[in-house]
Amino acid sequence: MTIISAPGKLMLSGEWSVLEKGNPCIVLAIDKKVFAEIKEAKEIKINLKDFGIKTNAELIGVKVKFEKENEKLLFTKHAIETALNFIQAKGLRVKKFELNTWGEISQVDVKGEKYKIGFGSSAAAVVAIIGAILKLHNVSIETEQAKMKLFKLAIIAHYKAQGKIGSGFDVCASVFGGASVYKRFDGAFLEKELKTKPIGEIVNAEWPGLEIKKIKIPKEMEICVGFSGKSASTTELVKNVHEFKEQKPKKYSEIINSIAKSTEQLIWALEKNDDEKIIRDIEENRKLLRVLGEESKVELETKAHSLMAQIARSNNGAGKFSGAGGGDSSIAVCFSKESKKAIEENWKLNGFYPIETKISENGVRVE
Repeated sequence: MTIISAPGKLMLSGEWSVLEKGNPCIVLAIDKKVFAEIKEAKEIKINLKDFGIKTNAELIGVKVKFEKENEKLLFTKHAIETALNFIQAKGLRVKKFELNTWGEISQVDVKGEKYKIGFGSSAAAVVAIIGAILKLHNVSIETEQAKMKLFKLAIIAHYKAQGKIGSGFDVCASVFGGASVYKRFDGAFLEKELKTKPIGEIVNAEWPGLEIKKIKIPKEMEICVGFSGKSASTTELVKNVHEFKEQKPKKYSEIINSIAKSTEQLIWALEKNDDEKIIRDIEENRKLLRVLGEESKVELETKAHSLMAQIARSNNGAGKFSGAGGGDSSIAVCFSKESKKAIEENWKLNGFYPIETKISENGVRVE
């Protein structure tokens, strides 16, 4: 039996701008993980413990047919099929297996109700499942080269589950861990490749535009994470911002370019360990994201995010929403344990939910 873990993510800077060609974001892997446990078996059995879903499955070639269909099995289905397609392309015998998954990051309990918190649980689950299937077939996931292949497989599985090419920064965090400067690959290139090329060839190819570079976070930098009390629909937000892009392309480009520049400034400040500039750059990033929300008439920074950021600023830190906005989690940065404690205590006093977490230096790994 093998257990594979993959961490969740938080975006520090570069929301929305990363969707456009050549723009960087800074993404952090966090120590809230998804686990996939696998062993060879006579028939395929799936158990998604977080969702209470158990089902047997049949393999038709490398296609999976579940005995009990459920929409929550969609990412699992495409993770399995993508991994097995790759295994078959390598000329290996496809094995049947029992697969159990569970996580630490999918939901938070607020007054008896479960809420999505925006830590990238679907990306982490896809990475963990593909990693588990590869290890079952004695395919490495440990080297940087192997991890890059796993990253690409997870992107492909995500695309097939969602019907669209995502930015991939969440997958990056789950595969590589730590803090990364990430630039998105060319989505149009990948869509075209998937229509015309076998999976082995696509995974081994260079993907235009894709850049992943590890970055060191200053040792003194404290990270606070808090749930705003409301889950967000990223799909709906993307749709609405896209309408703004089509209606006012010049204004959209101006704002996006400014977000990208502030992210580049923050990368420089992190590399130089410039505490004051890091705080200023995160504040600037937040202001620009607010401008994007105001101009697009989409509520990206909610009242909760705004108050959480104000609390951070009042305690020698800087805060902003993390991810697409509209709800989910806020992130705050400061440079003393006293400030961190004050931020989290004041969040709690105002009805928000601090989540104890830190950066996970490990990405996908065998437990």
